[in-house]
Amino acid sequence: MLATRTVVLLTLGPLLAAPATAQQIEIKAKPPEQAPKLEIVPPPGAKEITRPRESDFYPDDIRVRLDPAFIEPFAAVKQTGPNSAVQMGLAGWTSPNIPVPLAPAPRWPGDARAACAFTFDLDAETLWMARDVREPVALSQGRFGPVEALPRILHLLAAAGIRATFFVPAWVAEHYPDAMKAIVTGHHEVGCHGDEHERVSELDAAREEAILTKSLETLTRHAGRRPTGYRAPSWQLSPRTLGLLARHGFEYSSNMMDRLTPYLHPPEAGVALVEIPVSWVLDDAPYFLFTGQRSLQPPGPVLQAWLTEFDGITEAGGVTNFTFHPQLIGRPSRLACLRELIEYVRHTPRLWVATLGEISAHWRSHGAAQR
Repeated sequence: MLATRTVVLLTLGPLLAAPATAQQIEIKAKPPEQAPKLEIVPPPGAKEITRPRESDFYPDDIRVRLDPAFIEPFAAVKQTGPNSAVQMGLAGWTSPNIPVPLAPAPRWPGDARAACAFTFDLDAETLWMARDVREPVALSQGRFGPVEALPRILHLLAAAGIRATFFVPAWVAEHYPDAMKAIVTGHHEVGCHGDEHERVSELDAAREEAILTKSLETLTRHAGRRPTGYRAPSWQLSPRTLGLLARHGFEYSSNMMDRLTPYLHPPEAGVALVEIPVSWVLDDAPYFLFTGQRSLQPPGPVLQAWLTEFDGITEAGGVTNFTFHPQLIGRPSRLACLRELIEYVRHTPRLWVATLGEISAHWRSHGAAQR
């Protein structure tokens, strides 16, 4: 039964969910030479901003402040149509009008109005190895994922009747075969996630393809079926990645951050990959990964943020693509947060909870034609 709780939720309703014919927004853009001036502001108490290698993997506590002289032009958005009373407060723009119709919400299986997926990146030690960290205590944080957290997560998913998608580096699959067996036994999907969590954007062409091939072979052997989905370590792609995925028979990518709903990439090698977008807002790492560059966040406010984002995406008819790391979300206080999140999602009416593979297959056969 869903626990009693007090939650303040944003209602994004009319603007996000309205059909394309209901209203049209005209945006007036400022000339490029009058673009806002940005100032990088260090965290409180910091003498200067530094970006060590490890901070390139996840966002730091670095804020971008808008020059006050450029706040006033962001005042209004002109709207026409039945919802013209809705004002966005962004006027004062000066260049040509650009009409932006709102896309209709997609159709999901049954009577569902939106979709949701629970995904887990089982990085284990590779999350630290990729940063050239070999110190035993740091690596032990990674081992907590497959050894201690994964069994509890799988039990939680089974109790809720939810099938998830696990993205697993090849190194992890080889070193933790029992973890792979448990994931497969639970009828969860397995997707490719590099070898040692290497940064794809820094690899040459031959090395990138070799790692992708190794990942496919390793996960196929351990999972008993060929993966169809790919998530790059730290969501970093090279200009070649999508083409490689198409040539190696993948069906979908889960890396981009530009939409609330899936979409098709332009065809490469005769294959149009489905993209199932992600967001740092729905990832646990920015809040719970301790790197020495930012403080850890308490689970309560993070849960609040996830619930609010989930409600907004659901109202828009999109896909809420949660991204968790067992070594982070599996700590007891955060596991309680995950349990409450799952219960909230399960009791949300007209919601399709599925694996990314199922969402990709539906979108390819039904959803893409609507866009």
